[in-house]
Amino acid sequence: MRITGNRIIELAAAANQRIQGEVGDKAEELSSGMRVVVPSDDPAAWIEGRRASIRQALSEGRGDAIARSKERLVETDRALDVVGGVVSRAREIAISAANAIQGPDQRAALALEVRSLFGEALAAANTQTSEGEYVFAGAQSDTAPFDATGAYAGDGAVRFIETSERATQQVSVSGQVLTAASGVDILPALEALAVALDTNDVPGIQAGLGVMQQAVGQVSRARSFAGSAAGSLNQVNDARDSLEISLDRIIARSVESDFVDAASDMAQRSAALEASRQVTAKVISLFAAG
Repeated sequence: MRITGNRIIELAAAANQRIQGEVGDKAEELSSGMRVVVPSDDPAAWIEGRRASIRQALSEGRGDAIARSKERLVETDRALDVVGGVVSRAREIAISAANAIQGPDQRAALALEVRSLFGEALAAANTQTSEGEYVFAGAQSDTAPFDATGAYAGDGAVRFIETSERATQQVSVSGQVLTAASGVDILPALEALAVALDTNDVPGIQAGLGVMQQAVGQVSRARSFAGSAAGSLNQVNDARDSLEISLDRIIARSVESDFVDAASDMAQRSAALEASRQVTAKVISLFAAG
């Protein structure tokens, strides 16, 4: 089969166009840093990169939730620290006031201190996060959980967040940890102790001492849980960071361009394009001369 001169020129021009397209693709790859932009570039690599990108976005969302939960637990721990200090001091006061050498005037003075401590504990129990949520309110986080008497108006709901692709964790403490649901009603018990001191009620003071002793352990247990939860969040966040590094590598391997390889390929294709153009020009000149 005889190939005409025109056909040879057409084939040479088509080769030029193909190589020109390859050079353009490589130039775009170098400019964007992406080897695979659409599925047709490399279906398998595009799918792998897309899956990794989705997992990465979900992981970043978990990171935000973990950060907010850590802040909440830090505020919770601070509040429990205050309440723990209050009940420890109230226990010391009850021990002192139960002593027979104390008289009505001394006990009345101690009652004033206990009422001041009650105010500190109430403020701590109504602690809010930077976003305005009450940390001990349960599901009703926009409403102060403890009223002026120290009665709990919240609920027992606690929060869970997704900490990894396969796990969740409790990240809040209900205000019930300060109520009879967990042992004793701490805030009302402080007021009851103040009343007993004010009225020189020795049996009432002795009863208050027993309650404060329970309260110390009760707050300690709640604080231990909050600290453990915060520590666990630190660990899962470290694991999340490692996952995102791994996903970055998958994305880079599957869809991103290797600059050195792409630049080398670009140089080779540019050289091939120049050679093809020279051949085409030579072919055209030969047939034109003929």
